[in-house]
Amino acid sequence: HLPESVSHLLSSGPVFSLGSLEGVLFLVPAALALLILLASHVIRWEIPFFAACGALAVSWASSHFHLTTHSHVAVFAFSGAFYFVISLMLTDPVTSPLSSGGRIVYGLLSGMILAAVWILTKNGYAAVLSLLVCSLVTPLINRAFAARSFR
Repeated sequence: HLPESVSHLLSSGPVFSLGSLEGVLFLVPAALALLILLASHVIRWEIPFFAACGALAVSWASSHFHLTTHSHVAVFAFSGAFYFVISLMLTDPVTSPLSSGGRIVYGLLSGMILAAVWILTKNGYAAVLSLLVCSLVTPLINRAFAARSFR
């Protein structure tokens, strides 16, 4: 007989969802894709790293300040869908900021939005919403972190 929390994880959601045990099956290929993209310099490290930091900070804060009944840190740390989103979707060169500082802000903002929406709604579209919102503010981030010319 399985504990209630484990049986709930086994019965929840599709393979490509945040927060289900089946999402762990997607972890190895998604983490491997992230490592290959970083090692081959196809993507920069700022967006995946700071998106993970933002999501983990929001999930830790939600449990630490008793905003939710249990911690969601493991959901984001071991979810293959989360690694897929931060390595392939958020780092798209067309919709992500140009400067290093802009990528840091973009990563933090996207990770925080993704975690907050998922924790509050348990909706699988949290990643898409995060991507859409952050893509809309990318021009503002680019303007705020524009390269300064020397005179």
